[in-house]
Amino acid sequence: MQCGTHFQAGVYVYVHTARCAIDNGRPDRSFTDGLELAERIEVSVAIPITLWSAPFASTGTELVWSARIQNLVQMDLLQAALYSDYRENDRFRPAVQFPAPRVEALLEIISGVPVGPPAPFVTARIAYAAGDDASDAIAWGTNLAEEQRRTLKSPVMFGINVFGDDGRLAWVVSHPDAHTVETAGRMLKADPTIKALMDEGRHLLQPRRRQHYLRRLN
Repeated sequence: MQCGTHFQAGVYVYVHTARCAIDNGRPDRSFTDGLELAERIEVSVAIPITLWSAPFASTGTELVWSARIQNLVQMDLLQAALYSDYRENDRFRPAVQFPAPRVEALLEIISGVPVGPPAPFVTARIAYAAGDDASDAIAWGTNLAEEQRRTLKSPVMFGINVFGDDGRLAWVVSHPDAHTVETAGRMLKADPTIKALMDEGRHLLQPRRRQHYLRRLN
């Protein structure tokens, strides 16, 4: 299957992610299969696919495939390609298999549209809007992302789930290396404006939240 539609480069509206736990009995095979799957999908749909290692996920180490997309037509192409990996027509090697079902999500980018290739490392702070109306949480989250950019002088993407966990908010910070991951965390904790914003918006969020660390593999 080939993507026959041409899209304007760099104009992204969504980020699609698919994640699953690695096979702890054969982690080498999981990483190899994950890279092969990313390559096959990229060739199939002509959309760049990034594979990440997420070592501190709730299920243990996970693989995360991500793609920047411009509309739901591209999402549908990705869906078809993702599910085509359970093939059994390779006589010399078993089909790609992972030990748990994939969990997919579609994030709508509210601010900080990504430019250029994905960074070697990203950190993602996940929170959930309180109540059914997320508009106040989105406005507050946008302000928080702007302050994070000001403090870190680094790309920060903010978005909300369209499909997946309802009301899920994500702030994704790009880092050139692991050292910057460490220093960025300290800078955000020490910044008085960000501290004040966190206190101001606490009532807009549910108590549950999570911090993710991802390392790019391809």
